[in-house]
Amino acid sequence: MQNQYVGDVGDYVKFALLRALCFDHKLGIAWYLFPDEPHKGDGRHISYLNHADEWEAFDPDLFSALCKFVKSGKRNINAIACANLIASTTYADEALQSQATTYKARAEWRDSWFARVLNRLSVCDVVFADPDNGPKLDNKYRSGTRIHWKSIPLKEILALSAHRTVIVYFHNTRTKGGHAKENRRWLSRLPKGSIAVYCRAFSCRTFFIINPTNDIRQRAVDFVQKWHRHVDLIP
Repeated sequence: MQNQYVGDVGDYVKFALLRALCFDHKLGIAWYLFPDEPHKGDGRHISYLNHADEWEAFDPDLFSALCKFVKSGKRNINAIACANLIASTTYADEALQSQATTYKARAEWRDSWFARVLNRLSVCDVVFADPDNGPKLDNKYRSGTRIHWKSIPLKEILALSAHRTVIVYFHNTRTKGGHAKENRRWLSRLPKGSIAVYCRAFSCRTFFIINPTNDIRQRAVDFVQKWHRHVDLIP
């Protein structure tokens, strides 16, 4: 997650999904907040806000809130928290930004950061993990390498999902075989019974749902039926 993404179409789908799945749960959000990278021009998919006839009806209150953020220039996670878009939400919002100068020191800081996230969200029965990129295999993750902080190692997904539901953001890549194969590959690595919601709007992204309760599973089905022009369910 980066502050510059707030209000783009990915945010709209993301928060609409969380509002649909978790409105009566104690939700925790682990932002995995990475410093903005304005040179990349990310977060530019906001043209949907100019097409209310196509997008607003999915979640009118959320659409209105995100439109205000973008128009006012308040594109940051603090605006999301203050707007109370999802009741009873706890936020782990410590930025992934350390002054450590050695690989070892950065790795130790990154490990302690995740320990603080776990502690902060210990009271939640559903957690949404929002890394900038998405999951990464443990053997390819280097905790002392800053650029890897844009991902979430598989071991952290499993730690977050112990005895509760976890939803993990994944920005789909250009991997050989396409997104369908990529998503299936990740589902095979997650606990049995995991499902995913795949969004096809603008830049493609997937939300993996680990340990879904019966109510969350059914709500995911209902969400996809409502958003069928833009999303698919991967059971």
